[in-house]
Amino acid sequence: MHPTHSVCAFGPLAQVVTAEHEKDRTPVGERSPFRKLVEKDGVVIFIGCGLRPNTLMHGVEELVKPPYLFNGEVSYTIVTGKGSEYTAGYLTHDFKGYVQRYDRIAGFLTKNEMRTGRVLKAECYALRAVPIWEKALKEIKKNELAFVDRTLEG
Repeated sequence: MHPTHSVCAFGPLAQVVTAEHEKDRTPVGERSPFRKLVEKDGVVIFIGCGLRPNTLMHGVEELVKPPYLFNGEVSYTIVTGKGSEYTAGYLTHDFKGYVQRYDRIAGFLTKNEMRTGRVLKAECYALRAVPIWEKALKEIKKNELAFVDRTLEG
């Protein structure tokens, strides 16, 4: 229950990973399911979409706070599953003038950290969350633009 990066989960750890995400005031804060995926040594699976749409990478960016990431605070009214409402401010991501290049993480992962295959005609990837986090953090600390390209507007 997060206004910009809601998540649904299924399985024995679903409640553990999704609990308290609404308390984060950024999309991938310390209580987000994406960060908990790292804590639980989880796997990120991409089916037919390539490696570019990798929300886990936003968590790494939020630690470093590169110049393209945050757009300012937006106020949202949240309606809970029980029907109660509350309003809170959240920092949102921007990326204006930049294009995300999270597919570059593949160049830093070993065969044990990233598996590839197919489901029907869809190209699939399974990446371990911990190596993504550790290696992306190392690279983005060296170069805050490591996983984005400037666009013509930037």
